[in-house]
Amino acid sequence: MKIFVIILILLVNKVVLQQPTISCLYFIDSLSQYSCDLTLNNPNGINNFTQITGTHLPGRTNQDVVVIQGNPASRSSIIPSIICVAFGNLREIEMQGSHIQRITNENFNACSNLEILDLRFNNIADIEEDSFIGCPNLQEVNLQSNRLTFLHENLFQFNQNLETLNFAVNFLVFLPPKLLSGLSSLKNLFINSNQLSQITEDNFSGLLSLQILNLDRNLLLYIPDRAFADLTNLRQLLLSENSIKYLNPRWFEGMRSINQIHLNRNQISDLPENSFSNLTTLRIVVLNRNPIYKLPARIFHPLINLEVLSLEFCEIYGLNQDQFATLNQLIALDLTGNYIYELPVGIFSNLTSLTFLSLAVNPVSIISSSSFGVHPELITVILNFCAITAIDEKFIDNTNITTLAMNGNKCADGSFIDWSDSKELLRKELSVCFDNYDNPNTCPDGNTSERICELEAQVTNLQNDNEVLKKELSGLIYRVEALEKAVLGV
Repeated sequence: MKIFVIILILLVNKVVLQQPTISCLYFIDSLSQYSCDLTLNNPNGINNFTQITGTHLPGRTNQDVVVIQGNPASRSSIIPSIICVAFGNLREIEMQGSHIQRITNENFNACSNLEILDLRFNNIADIEEDSFIGCPNLQEVNLQSNRLTFLHENLFQFNQNLETLNFAVNFLVFLPPKLLSGLSSLKNLFINSNQLSQITEDNFSGLLSLQILNLDRNLLLYIPDRAFADLTNLRQLLLSENSIKYLNPRWFEGMRSINQIHLNRNQISDLPENSFSNLTTLRIVVLNRNPIYKLPARIFHPLINLEVLSLEFCEIYGLNQDQFATLNQLIALDLTGNYIYELPVGIFSNLTSLTFLSLAVNPVSIISSSSFGVHPELITVILNFCAITAIDEKFIDNTNITTLAMNGNKCADGSFIDWSDSKELLRKELSVCFDNYDNPNTCPDGNTSERICELEAQVTNLQNDNEVLKKELSGLIYRVEALEKAVLGV
């Protein structure tokens, strides 16, 4: 009999534990908003709740609640409609990591005052077409890190006040052409880390207020000429880590306010000389890890207000003397990991605002003051793992460098940090480099045997030439393959 009673008690407890529950712990948040810490136990997605349990603070009622914050212990496949029914003045729902699987057209019908909906880090795979029809005041929807593969074209047709949409880290393969139609107030759009292979000329039409467009980490290969034609107020265009092969100057036509363009980690090998024409507002350009090989001589000349230019690991094998001639506002220039063997006379002379320069992992061998001129603003120079054999002492005299990184070089090996108060110590560390510059027949290590110097130079030149030829051949093969695909219509 006792065993039977124990089993009965356990069964009753199990049934009780499996009963769906919804409760609030009420509090005043840091913004003085009356809020509910919501605990929801509803793994089976029941939507027939009639009340939300919990005790209000003195003098408060359901009508005072403006924020719902999901408790980390919450588990529910849906958001019960009782939440919006019970709290008629609700302005914000934040339920992250609550295992929500779907959004239906019943969940938010009564949320007429809702402004912010944050459902990050759930398992949402389906959103019904009319899910937000009852939320005309929505300003921000965050659906980052869910399982979305598809969005209905009319999903936001009644949400013209939207300012921020975040679909990052989902599995979207296609954007319906009219999904964002009518969202003239939209400022921030995040679709990064999805599986988009194409966008159309209609996807972003009419988004006159858009300031940030993030399409990083997709599968984009081709972008139509006028895909961004209406984005006249865009400030940041993020297209990194796609499969784009060609930079089209027409993408940027009409971008009167653009200040950042990020295209790193694509497959861009062709940069037209007019790529950035008329983009005088640009402050940051990032083109890292593209097989660019050669930069057109005047490609950056229109960018008179550019402050940061990053060209890391682009396999660039030469710089034009006037490459950066107009960039007198440039603060940081990163040329790490290319195939730059020499620095033309005057290449950096006009960069009067430059404070940071990296030439690390390039086969450059000589640092001459004639390449730089006078640079009182330059304080950090990174020359790690180059092939430096000689440095002009005037280069040190004409700058205010406090950090010089020289790891893995021939005439000096080490990082010399914060020696602004002790230039004499630096001169001692670089004495071999200075001597080699003043005595060009001396070997990098100070050996004066002309035959040894000659052999070392020949070996180095052959190695460098071999690397250049390999990269040029690789580039030619790549372009031939691209032409074949174009001819075949692939």
